[in-house]
Amino acid sequence: MLNLNNIRKNILLALADKPTGHLGGSLGTVEIQSLILSNFIQYDPSWYSQYNSFPNQQKLQKAIELRNQRNKFILSNGHTCPTLYTIWAEMGLFDEYIEAEYAGKITKNLSIPQKRLEFLKTIRSVDGVLEGHPSLHHLPFLVDSSTGPLGIGAGTSLGFAYNDIIRNNGLQTFVIVGDGECQEGQIWESAMIATKLQLNNLIWIVDRNFIQIDGHTEEVGGLDNSEIISPNDNPISGLGEKFSAFGWIVTENWEGNNYQKCQEILEQTLAIQGQKNLPAVIINYSQVGYPFKEFNSFHWHGKTPTLQQAQTAIKSLN
Repeated sequence: MLNLNNIRKNILLALADKPTGHLGGSLGTVEIQSLILSNFIQYDPSWYSQYNSFPNQQKLQKAIELRNQRNKFILSNGHTCPTLYTIWAEMGLFDEYIEAEYAGKITKNLSIPQKRLEFLKTIRSVDGVLEGHPSLHHLPFLVDSSTGPLGIGAGTSLGFAYNDIIRNNGLQTFVIVGDGECQEGQIWESAMIATKLQLNNLIWIVDRNFIQIDGHTEEVGGLDNSEIISPNDNPISGLGEKFSAFGWIVTENWEGNNYQKCQEILEQTLAIQGQKNLPAVIINYSQVGYPFKEFNSFHWHGKTPTLQQAQTAIKSLN
């Protein structure tokens, strides 16, 4: 299991004093992203060496060929990519790249964790590879699909999943979708087609934190439309019922910031999916800015902390 507090610390420091960025959702998805990326996606730590072994005109094609041999991960709510980058760094997937590409930019006598953090601080830099949303162009051996426009990752996932079914290779596609993103029409178009294609190797995880850039999701778009949202009173939410009506397997995780619970629900969902030829969705209830109360607000959807705010939050972790 990855060090989740170290991931949170590095997200805060990487975004500190940045003019733009998305802190709230990034912190809120640490558990689910860590679980999927470190347990279900078979990344090759030597990807950078492979990348350099191919001629420039072949790099992207070779990356796609290698991607097609493993499970896929799409961060459809791509603005939470600070968590994605930080987890990859924690897994050591940037170490070769940093030594080769940032040798002159990062002090040599720093420890490996310090070098990783300095690299993460290049997020949203004009000349960097860590863009504000995941870019296949910049990191083709790690990013499975570029995202940014909300809904596009969910639609792309159908192509990945269907390709693997045609090839009968037993591979899975995992997608994280924002709850505000579920107001996009192509989410439901994709949900309809996924059932038609019987994509039993596709799992969407809806990050249900009830906020979006303009406020509470129910005030903006009315995703749930049920009077009671509680694991005791309403075992399947209105949002879950919508997916169920589209023919999806629906499971709900009311403890989306509990790593063990996320693992339990995901394994349960995979087991159910193994018995049915249907796509599955997990409604994953999380807290924006978790575990920090000061960041638990829609105001932190597209906002970054000052260095002082980040350091204060990190002290509370310790």
